[in-house]
Amino acid sequence: MKTTSDQPAIRRAEMQDAAAVKSCIDRAYAPVKSKIDDLPDVSAGVEEDIASNVVFVAETGAGIAGCAILGLASGSAHLSNVAVDPAFKGLGLGKALIGTAETHARNNGAREIHLAT
Repeated sequence: MKTTSDQPAIRRAEMQDAAAVKSCIDRAYAPVKSKIDDLPDVSAGVEEDIASNVVFVAETGAGIAGCAILGLASGSAHLSNVAVDPAFKGLGLGKALIGTAETHARNNGAREIHLAT
């Protein structure tokens, strides 16, 4: 469901969101990629993540503004990516996405969460 207000809606990504999620991740990492030549393809595997992990998106009336990718396994969680489109920087989307991921992990039995950096 898309939001029409200024506040983004956070929801689980669906497969039809894959291209928009990839684009958001690429925009979020563009400043870093321009400084680090050997940065791996940070948006690779989005389709697999949507299919087998938990991917949350922050959606505004303009589209997907951020995402968080969470894996769950036997009592622990792994937050493998959090990305916010630079056009939405400073609005608290990253914090909201991480909070949503933490709550989901806790509600699904995770006792610890690890963050990829």
